[in-house]
Amino acid sequence: MIRGPGFAIWDAAISKQFSVKERGRLMFRGEFFNFLNHTNWTGVSTSLGTGTFGRITSACDPRKVQLSLKLEF
Repeated sequence: MIRGPGFAIWDAAISKQFSVKERGRLMFRGEFFNFLNHTNWTGVSTSLGTGTFGRITSACDPRKVQLSLKLEF
């Protein structure tokens, strides 16, 4: 059994609603994935006999941000 590095991910979201005229609403939403931008390494290579055996050669996705606007009548 080979134990790899830990995995920590924090996601967050914020939203705000605004009134538009009498009946409309505008909603702004922001979503943040891997909010703290912590490096999460992929698993340890277990291919015996290769030059990468026992090494970590890549990382998972970095921080991602998604913004949206929604207009309702």
